[in-house]
Amino acid sequence: MPALFAHRGAHKDLPENTMAAFERALDQEADGIELDVQATSDGRLVVCHDETVDRVSDGTGLVVDHSFAELRKLNFAAGNESWAPASIPLLDEVLDLLAPTEVSLNIELKNSVIRYQNLEEKAAEAVRAHRWPTRWSSPASTIAAW
Repeated sequence: MPALFAHRGAHKDLPENTMAAFERALDQEADGIELDVQATSDGRLVVCHDETVDRVSDGTGLVVDHSFAELRKLNFAAGNESWAPASIPLLDEVLDLLAPTEVSLNIELKNSVIRYQNLEEKAAEAVRAHRWPTRWSSPASTIAAW
């Protein structure tokens, strides 16, 4: 039976790549979650699909040009007035949420338009720190660098 992955969380119901969307995906019993990782100006790993925040937030500019504190002040529920305000999550926060579950995780590293220094190593370290390495044996748990 195929695994059902929540792409960017339950992004049709709630703002993509936010904790609310990931929590909804868990509620909907998704087999896995796909998310996207970028790096901030202060080296934090955040979950955001686009290299800019323009489409998904009330801010503008490249993710890498903002500190995590600056990004955290933005509303990442832009585009839908019915959604509650949402903040950009750290990869660590999502790993904390998913750690006690059996949900698989596909981490897409957004490293093609902007070449983030050591993005792969930082993401792998975050995964190890949250005790996820045993899940890497599953074909559905991956870190993809594009």
